[in-house]
Amino acid sequence: MYALERRVFLNTGHMPRYCWQRCAVSANRPLLDRVRAGQPRPEDWRVVAVPASAANMGSSLMKSA
Repeated sequence: MYALERRVFLNTGHMPRYCWQRCAVSANRPLLDRVRAGQPRPEDWRVVAVPASAANMGSSLMKSA
């Protein structure tokens, strides 16, 4: 499984920083690479490998809400 993540700016007051926000999870890495390449700032996006159990955990949490 792969995840598409976007770098977001966090203004925490005295020490601003960046973190990665997960936007999509898929087993198809070429698809996520194409989505990343189509973004206005592709350098702010990344595709990372995630364990299948971690990817499934997020979807089960969304179903329970």
